[in-house]
Amino acid sequence: MDNLLALLTALGGLAGLAGLVTALAAARNAVKQSDLQALRDTIAALETENTRLRACIEALEADRDTDRRELSTLASQIDSLKRENARLRRRIEELEAENARLKAEHAQ
Repeated sequence: MDNLLALLTALGGLAGLAGLVTALAAARNAVKQSDLQALRDTIAALETENTRLRACIEALEADRDTDRRELSTLASQIDSLKRENARLRRRIEELEAENARLKAEHAQ
């Protein structure tokens, strides 16, 4: 109790203690406001980054869709060229056979 009385006396009595409590409350409020503003700033920065990332994702998805269409087109072209190549090989074999036959007839 003596320590409390000495503290109150040093602080200027109850009025001094009330002033100190008020000052501490004001300081705590200022810290809370500062923390709140920092959180708001962080949220704003995260929302901006989120918007940027969503735009990147959309662009990548569009590119992926374009790549898939191009790949499908190329696959179709490859299939078509393979069929054409097989047809031309058969034609070459026919012409080589005919050429061999004509050479044999001519040699006789």
